Amino acid sequence: MLERLQRLVKETSPKSLGNNIKKDKELLRWICSTTDYLSPSLSLTERAFLIINGIESNCCVITNKPKRFVSIVKGYGFCGNAKECQCMRESVSKKISDAHNSLSDEKKITINQKRANTNLLKYGVTNSGQTPVAKLAHQNFYSNQENINNQLDKQKATILAKYGVNNVAQLDKVKKKRKVTNLEKYGVENPMQLQRVANKAKLTKLEQYSPHHLAKKNHKRFIQMIRENFNLNALVTEEQYIGVQTRPVISFECISCGNTFDKRFDYASLPKCKICYPTDTSYKSKEELDLLNFVNTQIKCNVISGDRAVIYPYEIDIYIPDLNIGIEYCGLYWHSERSGKKSWNYHYRKWAAARNVGIELITVFSDEWLHQRTIVENIIRSKLGTGLRNIGARKCRVVIPSRQSSIDFYNSYHLLGSPTKLPINIGLEHQGELVALMSFVKDSNHRYELIRFASKNMIPGGASRLLTSFVDTYHPVSIISFSDNRYSQGDLYKKLGFVQVGTVPPMQQYVENYTIKHHKLSLNKVKLQQLHPDIDLDKTEWQILQELGYDRIWDCGKIKWELQLTSTK
Repeated sequence: MLERLQRLVKETSPKSLGNNIKKDKELLRWICSTTDYLSPSLSLTERAFLIINGIESNCCVITNKPKRFVSIVKGYGFCGNAKECQCMRESVSKKISDAHNSLSDEKKITINQKRANTNLLKYGVTNSGQTPVAKLAHQNFYSNQENINNQLDKQKATILAKYGVNNVAQLDKVKKKRKVTNLEKYGVENPMQLQRVANKAKLTKLEQYSPHHLAKKNHKRFIQMIRENFNLNALVTEEQYIGVQTRPVISFECISCGNTFDKRFDYASLPKCKICYPTDTSYKSKEELDLLNFVNTQIKCNVISGDRAVIYPYEIDIYIPDLNIGIEYCGLYWHSERSGKKSWNYHYRKWAAARNVGIELITVFSDEWLHQRTIVENIIRSKLGTGLRNIGARKCRVVIPSRQSSIDFYNSYHLLGSPTKLPINIGLEHQGELVALMSFVKDSNHRYELIRFASKNMIPGGASRLLTSFVDTYHPVSIISFSDNRYSQGDLYKKLGFVQVGTVPPMQQYVENYTIKHHKLSLNKVKLQQLHPDIDLDKTEWQILQELGYDRIWDCGKIKWELQLTSTK
């Protein structure tokens, strides 16, 4: 049937292809049955293009939105305009970059001079960044520490993805080029070899790194730490701030109730609002106590509740020293951005602090414990080593489960539930029951993404057997996947031969009534306009959601993994 379709495409004009397919009833039925998982609105011509080119989906792999179909000859365009579609932005950016690189030096000088003259005529300056409006926008952006952190994380992720290093200065060709430039300019490979430069650096260190200057430099960091960890505003100006080594008396204001009080700052006796916290007894919710009791039923070793010593000043809600495992219970109210004053990277920094001292920190959100408790308990049992191991992979049979069976399985055994798209599913069956499942989506050119893996119990060798079966069947060139830092260190990927190739910064989920979380894509502007036609689309997505009563909570980020394979056979 595929050959018949290919022949029909060659012999038919693109405009009349759909009508000719309809005339061949047998071919029409085959095309419809082969692509029955796609939207009914897709034309026969588009379905034919997908089949001929071996494409599983008409959606963009980056935005997950349907791409615009052009023709059977040209294929697909992009999934939106440059403002909405990342793949289009990348394509336009590459075209602009290629065009710029092809220009001669004389042409570049001419263009730059023309730009400067236009800016001078319009704004009175040669560079639009020198205008008062641009300077104010720049100042407003960089006065917010969160904007700076976001920008730095984005730069690091881009550099790591492009060059495999955190800083381009680590590249050998950059090091070599720097040495050549220094030799041409100064006659030495490193300017610090010049006596005048070394003397100037020494003088700068004496002026800039005195204890008093360092205290001023750490003022913003101290203010942020007090706000994020103690829900207080430290009422001390940069000029007043002298550091904390001398245990100074500082005025604090409670963000929750507005109470102000003075306290000598000492890490041995941390500031706390006496109105919101009338006693020194740490409050623990009923759900957190339930989680603590569950952990105690699983193991007999020492379990510490509310440890502040290991990753000070952070607290680990449940800490098991013998296993180097910690569990963080996050109530949606107290750990969200608006109500709990938790910044976008708060949970990530806590996870990173634990990892730096060899502790695996599992972060559980309260709605998961309340509504998906069985799945959370299975995750914790797996980390504690108390999960059921009564089935080995060799005792199971590899099967291709139905789409509905796969959806039901993930909804029962995976914390994220089932994804929308499940084109490739491979499972393990034991005594007629599906006990493990692994799913993939195709990227391009025999490149795939492992999007889900879940098992009913702990099945030694289960993931390896499923991955091997997939590789033997589909012969991929490479496979990528992502581990969630909230409940995985990526150990499974390491065992399967994957290597870390990148990181993903913390992502937000929107919180409704502090009882349930929504994925950010489920509440984008398009979906919001469908639910609330009167919203102001000139406002940002976050501004609209705040007006609708939503909050947001941030995760711990993710790690990107890749498995490189040799051939596609």
